[in-house]
Amino acid sequence: MTRLYEAAYLYAHDVLALPVKDIDRATKLYAGKFGLEEVERRDESAPAVIMQRDSVRIGFAVNGRDPRSSS
Repeated sequence: MTRLYEAAYLYAHDVLALPVKDIDRATKLYAGKFGLEEVERRDESAPAVIMQRDSVRIGFAVNGRDPRSSS
C-alpha cells in the first residue's frame, strides 16, 4: 500500500490539538473522509480520541476550547 500521508506539521507536538464538540461525530467524519483509524480513546480529564493513517497521528478532544478556531 502506498503511503498517502507523511506528516501533520501543525499538530506534531500536540496530538490532541483539535477541539471538537462531539468526539464520535469527529471520529466517523475523519475515518470516512480521510481513511483515519481510531488507535486510542481516552476519558481521563476530557473525552479524546487518537486517529492514525500511515505515520500521521492526530487527536480530537472535547476540551472546552472553541472547535471553530484553528488556534
